Amino acid sequence: MSTAGEAMAIAVAYADRFHPDLVRGAAPSADPVGADAGHGWLVRWRHRTGDGLLLPTRLDVRIEPGGTLTALWLERTTIPDPPTVHLTEIEAWEVLEGHLSLRVEDADTADASLVAERPREAPDGDEWRAHWLLLMTVGDEVIHAVVDATTGTPVGTDRFPSSGAPTAPTSPPPGAVDIGGGPPRPVVVRLGRPPLLSTVAGRTTRPRCGGVRYGTG
Repeated sequence: MSTAGEAMAIAVAYADRFHPDLVRGAAPSADPVGADAGHGWLVRWRHRTGDGLLLPTRLDVRIEPGGTLTALWLERTTIPDPPTVHLTEIEAWEVLEGHLSLRVEDADTADASLVAERPREAPDGDEWRAHWLLLMTVGDEVIHAVVDATTGTPVGTDRFPSSGAPTAPTSPPPGAVDIGGGPPRPVVVRLGRPPLLSTVAGRTTRPRCGGVRYGTG
């Protein structure tokens, strides 16, 4: 297996069989793992509203060069009534500009992300908000900011020295599953049965918000 199309065909066949609810209505994308896909491919499904709002429902699978599916990350959380988006990306930057009293055009900015998130004050509740996630560098400082895309209100701002700033959140590293204690260990998913729960060393991994990883060994 050497192409993204071949990896995607394997991943799609698996997802359609075991997780149709997670991929229905979403087009997959494939990204190489390692130089020249030497460690395989990561195939992802993401769901967005008509406003472009990224929803939490997701599925990521890693396909090894030999065609074996070896890692799986999923999130089944759904939002029956997604929040409405009123602010464009440009307007979100303008809100941040006024809030911080600086000129965005004088900063180095990264692409903004529009995501559905639970509010910080109720991370386990049923309320969801549309947030613009903004990242920019001003001098020797990196600024991470959140602007509510519905109300236009600044939600939070974090500042870091540019030499030690955290990067934007990404998917869990391919080929590793957090099993609670000890180093990450690879998980092999056999296509003969759906991966519902992973039991390793007597511990069962169950769904949780923020990205769930399942596997069967």
